[in-house]
Amino acid sequence: QKKQLNISDLSYAVGKLHDMGLIHRDIKPANLIYVNGKIKLGDPDLLNDYSHTMSTAGGTLGYTPPEFFFQKPTKSPTGDIYAMGKVFYCCVTGEVPEAYPHYPADLDTHTLCRIVLPLSRICSQNPAQRVASCEECRRLIPLKAPDSSSFWQHFLTKMSLSKRLRNCFFAVAALLLIFTACAGYSG
Repeated sequence: QKKQLNISDLSYAVGKLHDMGLIHRDIKPANLIYVNGKIKLGDPDLLNDYSHTMSTAGGTLGYTPPEFFFQKPTKSPTGDIYAMGKVFYCCVTGEVPEAYPHYPADLDTHTLCRIVLPLSRICSQNPAQRVASCEECRRLIPLKAPDSSSFWQHFLTKMSLSKRLRNCFFAVAALLLIFTACAGYSG
């Protein structure tokens, strides 16, 4: 039986690990297990204490934070938070983690309102701008859909429509250019 991922459950489990001074370093869907309705983190191979030197081994591509590839690995939980955001992104959109920040065109506006801005903070490329704790993740992502009159829903709907209109404009312009070129050759 499949269970829908709840970001609150996941952030609570990861937060408990962080409270003990540990970093998981390989949070991904394959390492999330539900036991008696509670989420458990599996595959503790890369588990590390904040106070120890971090090895360069770690993580799964797509869920590994970008700073891991360009800087010395940090002794902070922001990498786990980044991976947790990518897991949530994948579960909500059905996309692969490398597709972030692309959102499918058929994703409803209510869902977009709930995830776009929080994920921009949780999965920030800059670790200094990333959410610092799992508790903050829980506060950022509302558990219920926003009011239909909210500013962000209006903004995202407008943004989504303007992107579609822009794409239609470019398609029509390309067709007109091709038609003009073809008419020039035949005339």
